[in-house]
Amino acid sequence: MAERVPVLEIEGLTKTFGGLKAVDGFTMSVAPGERHGILGPNGAGKTTVYNLVCGVYDVTTGVVKVKGCDVTRTSIHKRSQLGLGRTFQITNLFQEMTVLENVLLATTMATGESRSYFRLVRSLSKATEKAEQELVDLGLADLASIPVSELSYGQQRQLEVALALALEPAVLMLDEPTAGLSQAETNAMVQLIHRLPSNLAMVMIEHDLDVIFGVVEQMTVMHRGKVICSGSCDLVRQDPTVSEVYLGQSSS
Repeated sequence: MAERVPVLEIEGLTKTFGGLKAVDGFTMSVAPGERHGILGPNGAGKTTVYNLVCGVYDVTTGVVKVKGCDVTRTSIHKRSQLGLGRTFQITNLFQEMTVLENVLLATTMATGESRSYFRLVRSLSKATEKAEQELVDLGLADLASIPVSELSYGQQRQLEVALALALEPAVLMLDEPTAGLSQAETNAMVQLIHRLPSNLAMVMIEHDLDVIFGVVEQMTVMHRGKVICSGSCDLVRQDPTVSEVYLGQSSS
């Protein structure tokens, strides 16, 4: 069986802020369709890695590749065009527009109808069909006609994922998608993640151990900016260093 070519490759990634080395030699590889988690205590450098990969921060040293293309010094927009998706911040949602209209903003870009967005929505046939189908696939169809301002926080987080998927990424980056959610909202988000397309690679940073172990296949564990363990979830669970550093348990 042929080896799968990584859709996301991170090699020797380092980021310094003044005299602080927030990320130190981070390396990770993600195959098409793989569900990969980045785990670590507060201050481990997880979100900094996310921001480096997505282009929010400039890389000090190291390389980031998407589908074999070096994107280390490229813009956020170019990374998106090459297939790197990421969740949006809540403030980027249009609160007075409906859920469908928010997704339609993204699908018009994916279908090439973006220049015509301000025509009547019903005239954007390809983009509208794609947006409606995406909401069905993610279990959000019942929310289509509801203004974003009337959604719960958890529902808005789910909508962020829908917007990212509308651009048809090859790999989706999720930064703590269940942070601040109630247990019911967390369960809904987990169900949505399980409904993601099987050919879509996903990298998730998450503080909730039950959540991350329930949705990923492979995991990279960080501590003080460095990778201390990488492999299957079973390997991570059994690693004594992870238990001692992250879970606060003695390895003895």
